[in-house]
Amino acid sequence: MDFFSFYLLLEIFVLIRRFQQAIEQLEKDECYSPNLAMWLFNVRCARTPEEDNDESIDIWLNPRN
Repeated sequence: MDFFSFYLLLEIFVLIRRFQQAIEQLEKDECYSPNLAMWLFNVRCARTPEEDNDESIDIWLNPRN
């Protein structure tokens, strides 16, 4: 195994561990936003868009240059 592939493999394992930690934090409701897991995974909190809800954006806070 050469030098580059070793660090690539190591990076993949680190990324998998970060995902596992994020899932554990969501399960324990220990994320940055309180009740984030409830809004992400609770279908009763979902709502369908209304047909007349066509809001156009006139000013962007982060315009593309």
